[in-house]
Amino acid sequence: SVEIKETSVDSESEKKLSTSFNQYSLFEIDTESLNKYVQQHLDNEILLNFEFPNVDDFDIVLRKNNVISDDYKLIIGSDSGRSISDGNRNVTFEGNILNQPNNGVRLTITKDIIHGMIITNDKEYFIEPLHFIIGNKKKNTFVLYEAKNLNLNDDTKCGVTDAYKIRKNLENNYRNQALGDCYRVEVAIASDESALTALGGDVTDMEVFNI
Repeated sequence: SVEIKETSVDSESEKKLSTSFNQYSLFEIDTESLNKYVQQHLDNEILLNFEFPNVDDFDIVLRKNNVISDDYKLIIGSDSGRSISDGNRNVTFEGNILNQPNNGVRLTITKDIIHGMIITNDKEYFIEPLHFIIGNKKKNTFVLYEAKNLNLNDDTKCGVTDAYKIRKNLENNYRNQALGDCYRVEVAIASDESALTALGGDVTDMEVFNI
């Protein structure tokens, strides 16, 4: 079981969230213990219980999802030059909810972050760090919301809007879909200083967001 507790934020943060969501829930999650557990079981199926008070209870099985290429590198550029490291390799997971049809789970998990989707038979949940959405410094707080409860406007910034943009790009690429072409590609993602600042200035957060 993952320790999940309901929490609240200040009125200014609530106001920002209310402009983006009709309904949402805030939780503190023991990501450090969660990350330690999944890292110890990377080569096996990972059984987890996520009990979100007053929202839903999920029995989940996860497996490592090899989104990251074997030669993945994190390159950080600064005034003093570039540094290169292997970065966060084993942080992406896929799975499903036990004993439930038509579902799927895609999560990115680190010692500080849980980020991704939990899709049930009739609901599509997103979970992401509060500071990814409103820049709040309270980094152990996470927002859980249904996609249908999102208020789409020019200022809205969250996982659903990111996924929507990607989906539209794929839909526009109708030629390859129509011909049945299939490709495996490697991509590099570059984030400038403004993107880093928008997530609170933490390089690890930026890397996880990109992944």
